[in-house]
Amino acid sequence: MRETSFIRQNQQKWETFEQEFEKNADPEKVSNLFIQITDDLSYARTYYPNRSVKIYLNNLAQRVFRTIYTNRVRPRTKFKLFWTQELPQNLYASRRTLFFTLALFIVAFAIGVFSSMHDPGFARFILGDDYIKMTEENIQSGDPMKVYKDSGEFNMFFSIALNNLWVSFLTMAFGLFFGFGTAYFILYNGIMIGAFQYFFIERGLFAESFLTIWVHGALEVSAIVIAGAAGMTLGRGLLFPGTLTRMQSFRVNGLHAIQIYLGITPIIILAAINESFLTRYTETPDWVRLTLISVEFIFMYMYFVHIPRRRAKSGVAIKKPYDEIPYIQEPEISFNRIKTNGQIFSDSFSIFRKYFWPALSFMVILTVIYTGIFVLFVEHFDSISHTINILRTMAVFEARSDIRHMLNYQHVFDFTKDQGEHLLKPGAVLFLMNTCVMSLITLFGLYIIKLVKEKNSPYKTRAFFAFVLKHSWKALGLFLLLHSVLLLDVKIKYLLFLGLLPFILVIIAAAILDRSFFTTHLSTAFRYIIQIELLFWPLALLTLTLSCLSHSVIAQMNVTLLSWNFPFKERVYEAIQDLSITCMLMLTLFMMIGMMAVNMGLLLFSNKEIDTASDLISRVEHINQNKRPVHES
Repeated sequence: MRETSFIRQNQQKWETFEQEFEKNADPEKVSNLFIQITDDLSYARTYYPNRSVKIYLNNLAQRVFRTIYTNRVRPRTKFKLFWTQELPQNLYASRRTLFFTLALFIVAFAIGVFSSMHDPGFARFILGDDYIKMTEENIQSGDPMKVYKDSGEFNMFFSIALNNLWVSFLTMAFGLFFGFGTAYFILYNGIMIGAFQYFFIERGLFAESFLTIWVHGALEVSAIVIAGAAGMTLGRGLLFPGTLTRMQSFRVNGLHAIQIYLGITPIIILAAINESFLTRYTETPDWVRLTLISVEFIFMYMYFVHIPRRRAKSGVAIKKPYDEIPYIQEPEISFNRIKTNGQIFSDSFSIFRKYFWPALSFMVILTVIYTGIFVLFVEHFDSISHTINILRTMAVFEARSDIRHMLNYQHVFDFTKDQGEHLLKPGAVLFLMNTCVMSLITLFGLYIIKLVKEKNSPYKTRAFFAFVLKHSWKALGLFLLLHSVLLLDVKIKYLLFLGLLPFILVIIAAAILDRSFFTTHLSTAFRYIIQIELLFWPLALLTLTLSCLSHSVIAQMNVTLLSWNFPFKERVYEAIQDLSITCMLMLTLFMMIGMMAVNMGLLLFSNKEIDTASDLISRVEHINQNKRPVHES
């Protein structure tokens, strides 16, 4: 086509685009015209590279580009956009969750008040003897709010701010337990605040306590409730994914929850400032304090409820990148590739995710059986002693001590005589039980690897038991040898046990999953000792970290919820606490041993590929077969 004909054919379209662009008319129409102009520009560059029409179209396209580039969202604009648009939009999307969390908190607050009215000792039970005693002494001295004046302002600020940020984070993060963890935190805080407030009402100090506590409590308690809404949003995404996959729903709702948590962070810090620097001035006129409390409540309502609702009604919506949910393809696990430890770790999580419910069911049943045998035949409640350390350093030592205690095989070959019958010592019972349990868990991990190799075959309990019967002798024999290391009278026996554990897992995987590799190439596995240990020890550290939670938040939740609802004696509470910690500790260990078995099984196939290069040879042969012969013409 000649240039003149090209111009005459498209001139009207170009002029229309210029007019529409200048008027900022219908964006969809301008967008369609812009696409056509860039097509014309490509055509002109090809057929009229040195003509004026190419320059004209290039300038026209550049004008649009410069406009878009000039108006891009800059960092300061993004910061403003978050607080004025994105956060209100997320809050409106979670409005029902927020109202539910607020209702749950109000119910919990009422429970705290009602329980304190009918049980004089309830406040002491919830708040603790020391705190009640200190407060009563302050009331007798004529300064009931003295607790807010004892510490220095700055020290008080930092301790309160960090504590409240951490509590709010846990309130949100425990939404991962399908929202039940978040509900626990909201119930606990609501009941505690209700009991605390009624404690002063009962002594005729309602006005003074309200005007003092809620100077900072208006912001602090509101922030805790909003953090609960973030946690419930997280749990809702896991429970009710809708048309999305569960992972997609978790991703979207998780980002929403994190944004809501970031939104309350300044509120929590401001509440800590109020509590540290303002609350202590109890001689401030009542009307000033009441005004400050009212302003704080009005601000929380306006920003976190009214503004999101008003913006939603006005039709303002910000399109965020994570709202465009990408298609999440199930990762294909390859068994004939050389992989890094990071890739092996990622693949093992993918395998566990595919068979999560069978794995969880199996581990829970095993935990219940193990704990029952442990309590009945190894160590009775009278001699078990656990301490709940709420996320403190002592929890690490408690968890480590308990794990070592589970591997204590003293007097394993001795017998006790009870009424004429010879019985095994607790150490022998523990030795046999640990050997059998580790064998079962390892076989479960290898079985789900086998299912993945068979193109993600479904899990069948009967097939798993057949697998166990066929291969259990291999695992039992090797684990008997491994646990025999703990019978040695050497100081490093526990370290030696952990160092040998990954090699035992690799050997069992080789014997069961790939017998040819076991008989011909297993000796080369010791050449990869560094890779094996580098894969194992992060898993061991993760196991210890998760075990610490058994001595902190999770165990505390179980014991506290039971103590609220069942009036047992103190010795019964101790037994429940010990049982709860033992169950959580063993479930954590069992899950992580299964994860280790899967990791070592995948590492086996990676090392096999290094030694045999079977996949590389196969691909080279495939290329050679597909080569076409070149014939001379």
